[in-house]
Amino acid sequence: MKTSKNGKNFVTSYFPKYKNESADDPDYWVFFKPRLLTGKDNDEFYVFSHSQVREIQLIVNNGTITEKGKGVDNISIKLLKEYSDALNNFNRIFIDN
Repeated sequence: MKTSKNGKNFVTSYFPKYKNESADDPDYWVFFKPRLLTGKDNDEFYVFSHSQVREIQLIVNNGTITEKGKGVDNISIKLLKEYSDALNNFNRIFIDN
């Protein structure tokens, strides 16, 4: 589980940790934004598969894989929400019907 400390993004450190696919990679990522940072009465959670996080991180990095010691991978909450909304719409249209 990744927790946003600033309410704007999540530090993933994705590529330095998961440069090559491995059976030890997580199946899912859970991103958590506590209600203290949401300005609402509830916490926010975003759940993505490991491959989806890779895809999103590549979008953020403009297709570049971050090398260890050459920066920190992070994903904005805004992008996660947009991606989550798009997936929910897709599921509602094509899978739930």
